[in-house]
Amino acid sequence: MQPDHQSLWRLLVAQTQGVFNDNAAKLALIGLAPLVLTAAEANWVTDLLAMLLVLPFVLFSPLCGWFADRYPKRRVIRFALWLQVAITLLMTLALWLRLIWPAIALFFLLAVQACLLSPAKQGALKEMVGSAHLTHAVGWMESLTIAGILLGGLVGGGLFRWFDRLLDNHWHGAAACFLALTGGCVLAVLVFGNAKTAAAQSRDPFTLSLFWNHFRDIAYLWRIRELLLPALGIAYFYSLGGLVYLIMVSVGRELHPNSSAAILVSGEYLAIMGGGIILGALLVIWIAKHRPTIGLVPPGALGMSAALLTLALLHPEGAWYIGALLVLGVFSSLFIVPLNTYLQDHAAEDRRSRVIAAANLFLNLGGILAVAVHALLENILQLTLKTQCLAVFAAMLIVSGIAFWLDKRRRTRQF
Repeated sequence: MQPDHQSLWRLLVAQTQGVFNDNAAKLALIGLAPLVLTAAEANWVTDLLAMLLVLPFVLFSPLCGWFADRYPKRRVIRFALWLQVAITLLMTLALWLRLIWPAIALFFLLAVQACLLSPAKQGALKEMVGSAHLTHAVGWMESLTIAGILLGGLVGGGLFRWFDRLLDNHWHGAAACFLALTGGCVLAVLVFGNAKTAAAQSRDPFTLSLFWNHFRDIAYLWRIRELLLPALGIAYFYSLGGLVYLIMVSVGRELHPNSSAAILVSGEYLAIMGGGIILGALLVIWIAKHRPTIGLVPPGALGMSAALLTLALLHPEGAWYIGALLVLGVFSSLFIVPLNTYLQDHAAEDRRSRVIAAANLFLNLGGILAVAVHALLENILQLTLKTQCLAVFAAMLIVSGIAFWLDKRRRTRQF
């Protein structure tokens, strides 16, 4: 099939804005919390928001996967983008009225919107470009998604700090920040416009069992080994990434306690990782022109381990620390892009969105575990940031060994 590059780029821009907005909103709320709540409450808000961002994927993944298969993905994506506009506008109103807990509740609805969008946007890729160009499309979507997550933190923290100082009012600064984010959501709707996807791929009717079909979807993946292992690898990557994200938030607070500058520094560090991820994705796309990319997963895992060890040994400032963050981003792409490409390319046409939804369930169960681990390490055990980074390094090093072992089996046709 001829790839529809125009529709692809419309989708990429719109979905990048979506993850950008979610994470800008999260960082802005994290920045506001210590300024309007007690220190104890503010510490738990960080983990609460991270939990709320992944919880809908655990609760509603099968239902959202059904929507993406049952209806044209273009219609599902447009609905999700308009829903984002409405929720962000309501969050603006809540913050203007100085209601942080209703704003946090609305953030959960923003996460539900992201859950609805996820299987539709990923499932639309192959419909737009076909198998021959899928690695390129996945590479761009994966790198832009992660970059949107990390750059969203920078812009969310930066916008909140700028409006906070401009208006000299924490609540009005936060509300102005969310009003600006609402404008970005409207722009995403306009950019997606008339992007084209295929017709609905399934005629399965709605049933109440969609609310508890998680086990069916997991069982389907469990029976297909070539899909299960990439799905578990993707889940592990994002879980570990969520833990690193929360550690970077703590780094900002350690460097600038009781200041809105803390969230800006965290955003800057996350943005540096985002830049590395884009560079790594471009490298994967170039390599894909010459050979399959699944063999990049083991060196990607090992490179991530080395970068994490470097971060654990350095003080969180200076050129070497920034360089380690950049390297971590590059090797992250070498790990995650090939896994996502393989999963999407090998899923059956009429079940691709549900396979993605099941993989998202694994991913977000891991995300909840990552939040729980962070709460344990920081709030309960009160470990230093260096010790937390060493724990993340050890976890990634174990995965590196597993990745090399599985790759060796694949090469000898025993995988």
